[in-house]
Amino acid sequence: MEVSSELYSEFEYETDSKPTVDPCNVVSKFSFIYPISPTVTDSDGDLVVRRKSEEKRGIIEIEHSKRTELSLVGLQVWRGALLLADWILYIREELIKRNLKILELGSGTGLTSIVASMFSDVICTDVNKVIDTRLL
Repeated sequence: MEVSSELYSEFEYETDSKPTVDPCNVVSKFSFIYPISPTVTDSDGDLVVRRKSEEKRGIIEIEHSKRTELSLVGLQVWRGALLLADWILYIREELIKRNLKILELGSGTGLTSIVASMFSDVICTDVNKVIDTRLL
């Protein structure tokens, strides 16, 4: 049974970049905007208004499968990874301030860990299919 992430029916993320791990893979580009930092006031207590031009943008390119067997779904990028990455961007100041160490189990393509590693130390893990079948 093959499954594919619902993301590809909604948006086209593919780039012209060529895959390096598996020629059947695709390379997708995910762009994001860093959230605006918390409200700041000047020495008089006046609110410092942020301008749109101050937005900081980023891009992450990930090689992954578009469609896999059920046992290999970790080779795809799923909506949950994007949601968690978005939340990490939102709480980034807290991650930096608390100097947390993050452990991601079952990271799949690693998108969430890549985003988290911009603000914290991260250990990113997953299990290879060969190892997985030996454990069963």
